[in-house]
Amino acid sequence: MNASIEAASPRRRGGVWVWLLCALALLPVGIALVAWLHGWDASPVHVVIDGVDEWSLDPGALSGGEKIGIALAIIGALAVVAVVMPVVVLIGLAAAAFGLVIGLGVPLLVLALVAAALLSPLLLLLAFGLWLWRRAAAPARPAGTNIAP
Repeated sequence: MNASIEAASPRRRGGVWVWLLCALALLPVGIALVAWLHGWDASPVHVVIDGVDEWSLDPGALSGGEKIGIALAIIGALAVVAVVMPVVVLIGLAAAAFGLVIGLGVPLLVLALVAAALLSPLLLLLAFGLWLWRRAAAPARPAGTNIAP
């Protein structure tokens, strides 16, 4: 009956606000893109190979839904580029940093190990002097404290 009840931790809502702000920022871009495509009365495009009309596009014949689809595809492509490009740049920088660390770190580590091996008699002498200095600086025990009862 003495069960403890833990309070639920508050949810972080930072991610929701970020997505909401991104959607609000893209909304005017999408509206402007649809308006631009709505007024897009360009000349038809024809691809002719050896005198045969292989493919043609008439922007004036596109319906409103097709123009909205084109606008959404352009917005989606821009969003993918906005996410993928920073990730690619970060991966490239991480690879360069890793190569720099491996390229300089390993030789420096080997140099430090060789120097430690060559200077080991001096390092042992330094460690012994440090030990003597600390022992001399330690407070002396009063007489009779090491006598067993």
